[in-house]
Amino acid sequence: MRFRTLLVIVMAGIACAFFIINWQIFATSAKFSLIFTSFETPVGVAMFGVFAILILTLLVYAGIRRSSLLLEYRRLAKELQSQRALADNAEAEVEYAIALYNGTGTLKNQPAAVALLRKAAKQNNPLAQNRLAWVLSTPQGPLEDRIEGLKWHIVAKTAGKGDPMLDDAFTNLSAADRAKAEAGARRWLGTK
Repeated sequence: MRFRTLLVIVMAGIACAFFIINWQIFATSAKFSLIFTSFETPVGVAMFGVFAILILTLLVYAGIRRSSLLLEYRRLAKELQSQRALADNAEAEVEYAIALYNGTGTLKNQPAAVALLRKAAKQNNPLAQNRLAWVLSTPQGPLEDRIEGLKWHIVAKTAGKGDPMLDDAFTNLSAADRAKAEAGARRWLGTK
């Protein structure tokens, strides 16, 4: 048992013993003044009220403190993840790129996400190649490049990270565009 838990149990026991020993005094009624009003109640009820307010205040303070620490830890974890991504760690680059692309826990920045995925894909990371193929096959305005997307899909498939849904996504590509993508994939596979 941790020391703090044991200390709380001992202190609670001492407080209960004190209350039981002095029951006659706590049950005695007394008049209390609250500046604008006054009331009569047993001393024990008044002490319990004060104690409850104190405990509630401490719990609220502890909750606020803990949530601020959790937010700080989350911010630091995201910063560490971005630093790992910038330090040429391909897996970290992929994770951070996906977070950037979706805006999960960070500001959405799809061009930066595509740049990180390209960098990781060029480091022969099959997951990055697969995710890059997905991103480039999705109509996203200036980010869409179905020929390059198919190229990375073929490269990822060669590495064992194929995706049947991507096969379907590229079925409507023209024969000329498909040939360009296949040639690009052959060039890439031939140079690594």
